[in-house]
Amino acid sequence: MKKFDTVIMNPPYGKMHLPILAKLTGEIVDKHAGTIISLQPLRWLEDPFWKWKKNNPDAKKYRESFEGKIEVIKEIPSYEANAYFKDSASFMMNLAVFKVSRKSNFNYEKYLIDENHPMLKQAFKNPIKKHITSYEEEKYFVPLRRIAAINMPTMYRLNKDQCYLIDGKTPDGTYWKDSLYKTPLEGVAFKTKEEMMAFYEYINSETMIKWLKIVIKDANIPYQFIPYIFDGYENVKF
Repeated sequence: MKKFDTVIMNPPYGKMHLPILAKLTGEIVDKHAGTIISLQPLRWLEDPFWKWKKNNPDAKKYRESFEGKIEVIKEIPSYEANAYFKDSASFMMNLAVFKVSRKSNFNYEKYLIDENHPMLKQAFKNPIKKHITSYEEEKYFVPLRRIAAINMPTMYRLNKDQCYLIDGKTPDGTYWKDSLYKTPLEGVAFKTKEEMMAFYEYINSETMIKWLKIVIKDANIPYQFIPYIFDGYENVKF
């Protein structure tokens, strides 16, 4: 590779951006003490739960490659990135401007959530993921999103179309197939209306929205790290 002192890039995303950054880090930073400025997805780096995930070897490998070399100059939430790029691109993950050099003292622990956080402790005990099922015309049912929204007003919400189902109908009396569009529908079923409404209020509460601002960084909703309704959730501090 030809010698360069500085590289400024916006590499292809998907599975390519990290290998490209790692290759250039070896050539530009390690060999020639140069600098890289890169615009690319942030999620692999800022994942607050990477310590408890077992199936992400690439993230671990690249963390080791960039240890002590990488720093985040600017974080760009997905909804801001969509505003910047407008019709030319659409993002369902946060982006960041990275700087890679020999002068960084970046610590990956920065983004890791405290394992004593009450929401995380409750999620370890009883995550929503354990309760999610496909809808089979249960009397009381709360549909959940499969992916996060990409605009600010709805990004930090779990509830699909902000509704619940009673006897297959949404609150305005519309049959669910005419309102929610997709099959199969996934969410949580309940035996009573009281249980359903308590859960509905919980997933739309300010407590949940604040937690989702920590949890949701891209299109994925990691339900294994989102606690099922529990007593005292209204009093959780952030």
